[in-house]
Amino acid sequence: MPDYRIAGLTVRMTCEGVTARQAEAYRAAFAGEPQITVSVSDAAVARERREHPELDEDGWRYLLTGGSFARQLISYDGFVLHASAIVFDGFAYLFSAPSGGGKTTHTELWLSRLPEAYILNDDKPALRVDAEGRWWVWGTPWSGTSPLNRNEAVPLGGICFLEKGEENAIALADDATASVKLYEQCSKSRRPEEMAALLSLLDRVMSDIPIYTMTCTVDPTAAELSYKTMRRNGK
Repeated sequence: MPDYRIAGLTVRMTCEGVTARQAEAYRAAFAGEPQITVSVSDAAVARERREHPELDEDGWRYLLTGGSFARQLISYDGFVLHASAIVFDGFAYLFSAPSGGGKTTHTELWLSRLPEAYILNDDKPALRVDAEGRWWVWGTPWSGTSPLNRNEAVPLGGICFLEKGEENAIALADDATASVKLYEQCSKSRRPEEMAALLSLLDRVMSDIPIYTMTCTVDPTAAELSYKTMRRNGK
């Protein structure tokens, strides 16, 4: 199995097709045993295809390898959030919404207004907290239908949950709203011990990082509002 370094962890993964192409930038050689091993069986792919034939075999391998990585990441103080992560002024800002909810559209507005900004990951960034209590956002090979992802880590500046609206409005989320939104949009595990660890991580990121909710239009002023509200000014 090829070796990779993803989210700062050593990963041994069997992959092909789109997964292998997007993981190429994460290839790395290391000695010893990997921290995470990702292998998807033919039987698992066949089972998913029977239940959901709208996605081909390559697509299911892509989703299943990403899910396996996300579940194991929980044991290393991290989780995967369904979000588009954009970097500006040295911080990563995450915009999350259900599929079709406008997260990619919103980050494209940032790119149009802020030429120095770039996408770290357009669908499944990894969030990890280090020993000093600092949160980092990592690119991963799993970036949805877009190839936009980078193999790097950037300090987490903020998280915003989007809803389409007729006007632009943003505010800090209360704890109840933030916890529900985070839980809905993060990758989960069926194992009780991993779920307990995940819930602890969600509580911690809520305590450490500003979390917002925003209703937004597709006008560039939406990006200007979220940027001015969320920016960390290098602090």
